[in-house]
Amino acid sequence: MSAKVQCKRVILLAEDDQDDRLIFAEAFEEMNAPGICLEAVEDGIEVINRLKDLRHEDELPHLFILDQNMPKMTGKATLTYLKANERFRNIPVIIYSTYPDASLIAEFVALGAEQVVTKPDSYNGFKDMVHAFIARYFNETLLASGQIESAIIAKVADPSSRA
Repeated sequence: MSAKVQCKRVILLAEDDQDDRLIFAEAFEEMNAPGICLEAVEDGIEVINRLKDLRHEDELPHLFILDQNMPKMTGKATLTYLKANERFRNIPVIIYSTYPDASLIAEFVALGAEQVVTKPDSYNGFKDMVHAFIARYFNETLLASGQIESAIIAKVADPSSRA
């Protein structure tokens, strides 16, 4: 049994598609980013609920990655909430979408998104995207797979288990 890795920085992913959450989590885990943890939730409502539970500033995520098209609370609505709240407004937000057009990108940037990216269509695309996010937002040199254990906290909800 491996020792628990301390999370110094947290990426909070909001993605309603369970398969995409799993692929994102696997790609993240393969990056072996020491001290950087991924937490995945299903939608913007869960992002807000997660944030309401945090009492200390050092518990806040260091990066939000939001799927644009979520059924309960969209990426746009979640971004708007985050940027309107003084406690969260300085945390970078990335929006990712299957089909971001120029007007959508401009709208999200105007609302405060750091980036708007196209959702990858392959596992290698997810790996490249995760690597780019970590390098840009955490200025990390990622080590080859297996050299350093990374933590992954992925709450992957099973929609069929809901009442």
